[in-house]
Amino acid sequence: MYPEAKEHSKDKHINDYYCEEDYYFVMDSLEQIINEPDYVFYDKSKSGLEYYKNIRGNILVAVRIIPGKELKVRSIYPVSQ
Repeated sequence: MYPEAKEHSKDKHINDYYCEEDYYFVMDSLEQIINEPDYVFYDKSKSGLEYYKNIRGNILVAVRIIPGKELKVRSIYPVSQ
């Protein structure tokens, strides 16, 4: 996850969590969310993968796919059921 994506996620989405502690817990669980998702969706229009995990609420990890390069996390935030 690029530093600017971390900043974006914190600045834009920290208040979407039940509490600030949940935000930090989810950020520390990023590897688990990607390695053990409840659901994965390919969004063709955004050239990306969306990993969903119920961990302190329903969480979405958006990953951009750039051909021939690494996959990078764009954002991480809570979503509704």
